[in-house]
Amino acid sequence: MIKKMESSGNSGTGQLGLDGKVVGNGMESLSREEREEVGLLKSALQKYVRRGLGERAAYVAYQLSNKKTGWILWRRLNIIAVEDCLDATVVLAVSELGRQAMKYGYETWDGRRCAVAAAILMGEFRKDRRSDEFLELMDVAERGTDDEELKAKMEDLAKIEDYVHD
Repeated sequence: MIKKMESSGNSGTGQLGLDGKVVGNGMESLSREEREEVGLLKSALQKYVRRGLGERAAYVAYQLSNKKTGWILWRRLNIIAVEDCLDATVVLAVSELGRQAMKYGYETWDGRRCAVAAAILMGEFRKDRRSDEFLELMDVAERGTDDEELKAKMEDLAKIEDYVHD
């Protein structure tokens, strides 16, 4: 039997089996120590990209680019592309590099080249976190707030402009 696991932040999504192991997010085959290390590396990867440290991000991507954690790496790289770069060119490039890495094999020279290229690309690209910021705003608004400015913003967003009806 599997029960749904609550996800918070960088812990990843998945489900807990009766044995307490996470299943469904690519980390189920890893030991506890490996899961902790992978979690730390995923966090470092995103922080390095956000801070524009492409070479450090590339090193972490290289570390995660192997048979055991390649899928986890590419899932995270695609998430980072959308969360932090918000540019169709970057999102599509990272997605295609991920497909190529899977084709070559995550642990091969070519697979690792794809991972390193994606990390450098995102590390050097300008950052844009508006999509996450908007989702966080909507989350606060839906839970309820006393903030009059936020309430006014939500009312304005909910209006259907006249030109939509044309």
